[in-house]
Amino acid sequence: AATWPFSTALDVRCAEVEAAFARRDPSKIADLRQKFVNAALRYVGTPYRKLYHDPSNPNYLPGSKLYNAPRFMDEVQLLHHIVDDLKEYFGFVLDFNSTLRHIFRLLPKELREPDQLEPGDLIFYKVAPRPSGLLPGTSRRQGSRLLHVEIFIGGDGGHESVSSLPWLAHERTNRQDGVQRFANYEMDKIADQPVQTIHFRSLRTWLESSETSWVHGKAMEAKRFMN
Repeated sequence: AATWPFSTALDVRCAEVEAAFARRDPSKIADLRQKFVNAALRYVGTPYRKLYHDPSNPNYLPGSKLYNAPRFMDEVQLLHHIVDDLKEYFGFVLDFNSTLRHIFRLLPKELREPDQLEPGDLIFYKVAPRPSGLLPGTSRRQGSRLLHVEIFIGGDGGHESVSSLPWLAHERTNRQDGVQRFANYEMDKIADQPVQTIHFRSLRTWLESSETSWVHGKAMEAKRFMN
């Protein structure tokens, strides 16, 4: 992981302004996209959650010896770690308590077609509402739910992605648990929940964020823009 070599608020502020200025160069933006993808790929092999490696759990991955792995990481935690690793280039970090919904709303630029995707763009998956159709504990109707996110790579076939999934979430995991590279981002279901909508969101909002941008700073500090 990258270190954060700043001891004072002024040091941090100068680094933020410098990072924002550097990103005005198109070549720097393209370079940061690739850094984003490369940072994700460094986590390949990290298991999803401890419970899938606990022999006493009904969802145990048969034969797994990863119960005492040094780290576990779901798809949102993967994004947290990537941005944290690259904070000297982005000039901001994501709060480690930020959720999938927060991250979705911090990337408002929607791409209408798959051929608009560039390396590092995010792919969000929405599944059907819960069977009751109601939000838990309320009488309000709910729409489709954000359930998963992947990072677009492209690759030789033009559809590759990287993310973290439980080993039994979909056959595309090939019974591997956690962070892995996928040949195709397309999924019809996630853990038997039908995928209703796939959203393509451009990373450009983060790549072009200035030192005064609304995306700048911690995601949880930006909650006032979300509610």
